[in-house]
Amino acid sequence: MDLDRAALHERRLRHDVMAHIHTLGDVCPQARDIIHLGATSCYVTDNTDLMLMRDGLRLQNNSYDGIQEPYGLERVEVAIDLGVRLPFGERYAALLQLNASYRGKDAGDNAEPDDTGGKFVHLSPGISVGLGDTMQFYGFVQLPLHQDVNGVQLTADWAAVAGISLRF
Repeated sequence: MDLDRAALHERRLRHDVMAHIHTLGDVCPQARDIIHLGATSCYVTDNTDLMLMRDGLRLQNNSYDGIQEPYGLERVEVAIDLGVRLPFGERYAALLQLNASYRGKDAGDNAEPDDTGGKFVHLSPGISVGLGDTMQFYGFVQLPLHQDVNGVQLTADWAAVAGISLRF
């Protein structure tokens, strides 16, 4: 990721996630229109943070190719997120997401592949509230529609997510 290029986009767009999306689009123009399709901002920033941490650990070890991947990084994971935002009133919006994911079995010396991975589909209704021109509170309740796990794993009956986003 070219962080200098992302900083230029961020100054122009005034949105950190979209700046990274545009930077990735510069590198791969054919994927520009679908890079952010269905992904939430947290999905993009969290995965970017994980990649930066991984690369930092590789650099700290003085070997990009020689470092063995830590437990869990070798599995395949695919997620598809679809969402809609329906504004009502001046500050409020109803949110609805459909989240589907596939997690492959873990691999590596410390993995327990028989008890990892699965297929999941969640429905996530939520709300967002504008708190001025640059701040927004949001909250979701994630309800499982389908959970097909491999082996013995804990699954949740529901989950809640809340946060505040700030534009500057």
